[in-house]
Amino acid sequence: MQLNSNHIKILKGILWVLHIVGAAGTVYPPTRELVVPLTPANLILSVLLLALAHRESFKTFIYFFVWAFSIGMIVEIVGVQTSFPFGEYSYGAVLGWKVLGVPLLIGINWFMLAYTLGDLAGRTTYPPFIKALLGGAGMALLDFLIEPVAIHLHYWNWASTTVPIQNYLAWFIIGFTLQIPLQSTNYGRSISISAKNCWNPLSSTLVFAQILYFSVVFIFTNL
Repeated sequence: MQLNSNHIKILKGILWVLHIVGAAGTVYPPTRELVVPLTPANLILSVLLLALAHRESFKTFIYFFVWAFSIGMIVEIVGVQTSFPFGEYSYGAVLGWKVLGVPLLIGINWFMLAYTLGDLAGRTTYPPFIKALLGGAGMALLDFLIEPVAIHLHYWNWASTTVPIQNYLAWFIIGFTLQIPLQSTNYGRSISISAKNCWNPLSSTLVFAQILYFSVVFIFTNL
């Protein structure tokens, strides 16, 4: 969908408000129990805004959503049931409806991270293989920031007292795998790669809003 610059500014503002209010509400104890259960709504709304701002054919958005959601759910179900490849863990009730122990929201989250970080990696001039590596590395690094906050908020829990190193290695490998079709086809783009000519003008905003949210919660809840 083609939006003008004013529309994009409004959507970016909505993303920032969602994450800033979410962070403030999470670190303030009297509002935490009200705000944390709204996590699914925040994530779903963020993805809907991404869909609105997607610059290529909308079917490319749907194709990649199905790809990333499906792979994400499959590896998570295998992970919860067998402890491979991430380690032994289980999900709490905060993230909503589950399939075989895995919230559907987790599949959506895999899509969102792969899409936005893939967009950022896709703006570079590196070969597709390197772009896929960068996208996968970005996903693993963001998970490193997310983990302590997610555990504290009972999104999920690990059997061990620390997050296994294999979790981050798995995130990198799976993230890289998700990026391969995205980067090798250049997402069907017929336009040049630049900060302005990107898949989605909201990608960088959403990535930095996520970083802000998890950083604020990490710092102000003394994790």
